[in-house]
Order: sequence, then C-alpha cells, then structure tokens
Amino acid sequence: MQSSDVGVSPAPSDTRLTRAIRLRKSADFSEVQREGRRWNGRHVVFVFREQADARFRFGLAVSKKVGGAVVRNRVKRQLREWMRQTQNQFGGLDLVLIARSSSAEAGFDDFGEDVRAFVRRVKRS
Repeated sequence: MQSSDVGVSPAPSDTRLTRAIRLRKSADFSEVQREGRRWNGRHVVFVFREQADARFRFGLAVSKKVGGAVVRNRVKRQLREWMRQTQNQFGGLDLVLIARSSSAEAGFDDFGEDVRAFVRRVKRS
C-alpha cells in the first residue's frame, strides 16, 4: 500500500492501539450505534459518532455469521491494523466497525479500500 496513492498518511510504526483508544463496554457500543451515523462499505459497516473532545476511540463487532473463530480473528487482526495505521485521521470520533459476512473472503487490501473511502468521507464532512 502506497500512502501517497490513497490520501491516508500512515501512522508511525511505533503507534499502538492503547486501551484508551478502544471501545470496550457494551454500553459504549450501544450508545454509538443508537446515536451515530452509518456508512456502508463493501466489507465493513462504519457506525460513527462525533465527540466534543478530540480523542478517537473504536471498537470491532465480528459476528459468527462471518465464520469460525479463526476467520473472525483474522478479520479482527486486519481491521485493527488498518485502525492502527489510520488512527491519526479520526480525531473526535467514536467508531464501531461491523464486519459483514463478505469480510470472510476479503483480504487486507479489500479492508483498506473500505477504510480509505471512509476516511475520505469523514474528511469531507
């Protein structure tokens, strides 16, 4: 992936997804899904809510409809990596990524297309 081709500057290689960045409580997920807006990608549904402060938090939802444990874990690993690389693009958002069943066959670059399209959408609004 060439960052100059997609308009997304990669995060520094030492950027970690700390606990503060993760949505971990069920109530947080529910709140974002209830109050947030949706954007549908080919393999991922993005549900997002703007925050007053500038921090970014995200969570993943990968149901058993996607596949078995091995497939779900692969999807989560790939989505977490895309969030790690692009987290500096999402100031002030709570974001829930919901994997569609098509994500079972999707590759890393397929998820990247969805994430890059979502970044472009967020930057426009």
